[in-house]
Amino acid sequence: MEQFQCKRCDYEFELAKKPNKCPYCGKEGTIGPLKSAQDFLDEE
Repeated sequence: MEQFQCKRCDYEFELAKKPNKCPYCGKEGTIGPLKSAQDFLDEE
């Protein structure tokens, strides 16, 4: 299972594969992987 987050409404959820639209707000094309604190630190 992977964790995802909607870039529009910030809804966080876990699914086996990336959906096309947010299960909360229904907006298409706004789903990305959920970044951990370590991911943000590694970007620097």
